Amino acid sequence: MCSLFKAVVWTLGISHTAAWSALLSGRQTAAPRVDKLSSRSSRLRPLGMGLFDSIRNPFEKASSIFEESTTLGKGVTFAKIQVALEAPNRSSGSILGLLADKADAADTDSARGLAKLVSEVALALVRKSDDWVASSSTTHNFLGSQAEGKCETFYNRAVSEELGKFEKEYVPPPGSPAAGPSTLVVVSLLCALRGDKTNFGNVGGDRAATTKALQVLAGDVQAERGELLVAAEVLWTPSDDDEVMTRRDMFLDYPELMDV
Repeated sequence: MCSLFKAVVWTLGISHTAAWSALLSGRQTAAPRVDKLSSRSSRLRPLGMGLFDSIRNPFEKASSIFEESTTLGKGVTFAKIQVALEAPNRSSGSILGLLADKADAADTDSARGLAKLVSEVALALVRKSDDWVASSSTTHNFLGSQAEGKCETFYNRAVSEELGKFEKEYVPPPGSPAAGPSTLVVVSLLCALRGDKTNFGNVGGDRAATTKALQVLAGDVQAERGELLVAAEVLWTPSDDDEVMTRRDMFLDYPELMDV
């Protein structure tokens, strides 16, 4: 249990039920707003509701929605990439400053805006590749009539596992002072995407493969104007100015990470 650190969490998927309902009925709707929550307990409650519940509707299109072909293929894919990197300071040019700025400026009133946030975080990590110390990733493709149920279960478990590492979810207020000592930072991107072409497996420990995976994810989340992004989580730690993560802390809480 990571008792020393707080996580910054942007929730892009829990409120997607309205968007999915509109998709199935042929209506257009604005993408859900990003939830900014202050405690883990309030964040975990919605997980039991079922991220994809509204896909099941009286028109019985749920069984086929993920079997329809998209630019990314059929089915639905879970993808997770984690990168640990050095942050020598907390300035606006550091990874911590960039993450806070991008999240604060994100347009969360449209599907494109939500996808853009995930894409920009992935590309920000690529541009900071000289600071990387470790990485890991995984993808799982789900096909057939049970794809949505299986992916929902997998996604919820993965999110719960990540959030379980933190005492508290914390969103720094806009304009927070850029101060604090150098630290390691772990950034986690978790996504559920329609299609089966997003597949980069485990790239842990491979700098070139990690770069490629981040670039693939950055592009895929914006496919079809972001409409293929079912759910996403952007997390990073530490976030408080006075918190520091050491290599020992990193590998205790993220044993899947491999040195690059």
